[in-house]
Amino acid sequence: MRTSDSRLDPERVLATDHALQEVLGLLLREANQRQFWLIFLDGTRRIVGPLMPMDDYPISPDDPSEIEGRADDPIIDVLWDRIGEIAKMVGAESLVLVWERRGPAKFSNADLSWARAFSAATADGGLPIRAQFVLHSEGIRQIAVDDLI
Repeated sequence: MRTSDSRLDPERVLATDHALQEVLGLLLREANQRQFWLIFLDGTRRIVGPLMPMDDYPISPDDPSEIEGRADDPIIDVLWDRIGEIAKMVGAESLVLVWERRGPAKFSNADLSWARAFSAATADGGLPIRAQFVLHSEGIRQIAVDDLI
């Protein structure tokens, strides 16, 4: 389906951080609640599959899982495994994470804690994270690699 705004064309290749941020800003606009979004990209760097919001996640990525059989595992490990399964189903080659929460553009400790945990999860291989962003009350801001140090 074509849209009148060519920036939202589903065939648009999101090759640069600027293009990716522009599309996410148009789609998500501003924060409404605490949740994170999974945006999957195919091998040509186009959005593939649904944009998936995930709410009701713990404050810390190290909190224990409440999933039967994995209660001793940190929630980040369980989430990363599930995200990998979804990525396979939709044919994704990379992942974009958007951390949504009300408040200022300045990154919070929780924003960076989750972003670091997901970045660390990729160290064991699997789906690469293309980029991470924070969707705040005034718009969207990319989390740079230097912000994670």
